[in-house]
Amino acid sequence: MALTPEQQEAIEYLSQPKRSRLTAEDIAKRVGVSRKTIFNWKHDPEFATELKHSIIVGTQDRLPEAMDAIADAVIEDRNAAMAKILLEAHGMLTKKSEVSVSDSKVIDKDALNKRLAAIVAKSGEGSDRV
Repeated sequence: MALTPEQQEAIEYLSQPKRSRLTAEDIAKRVGVSRKTIFNWKHDPEFATELKHSIIVGTQDRLPEAMDAIADAVIEDRNAAMAKILLEAHGMLTKKSEVSVSDSKVIDKDALNKRLAAIVAKSGEGSDRV
């Protein structure tokens, strides 16, 4: 289902930074719907996806500044949470690690038991422990 023109207009308003954004009530009036409708739209997956996309497009120009501020927080404030975000953004810290171990060496139990028996016999402890 495609978004309505009213929903698209609401997204334009909602994707603005808070300092210049209208209230939900004002947006609803300008779009011609109720405040409750705006609230419901925000919980609609298709609307929410388009709103997120609009926010990303609108903030891409400020991303270098944001990354610089994160780096400053890591260095100046020794902020571990910001360090994690910075490392993840650069692909240097992954959320999931996978370890796989493969050993193609086959252990021969009989040969192992013979070696153990020889060691035990050499040490003089007898063969009753084998």
